[in-house]
Amino acid sequence: MFDDDEIAAYEQQLEDTSLKALLIQQNALLHSILQELQQDVVDASDSDDRLVCDMCGESYPRDELVTHAIESHKAPSDISIEAVARGE
Repeated sequence: MFDDDEIAAYEQQLEDTSLKALLIQQNALLHSILQELQQDVVDASDSDDRLVCDMCGESYPRDELVTHAIESHKAPSDISIEAVARGE
């Protein structure tokens, strides 16, 4: 995996770097990873809240899509979200 020279170089680099500097670098890296993960969660929740009407192709909030289909497309009042939403 790593040869002796690479291991020695890494060990020397660790000895030359202070513990505080290493912790600051690790903290910054973890902080950036956390921000990316939080943004991914926000992006995913934003896209999950809207569905596309299979009848007209317009995007509506999940909880309003069935009402839209009933009022705009004269769908039966007992229609399911799966019958209205494209790809559901």
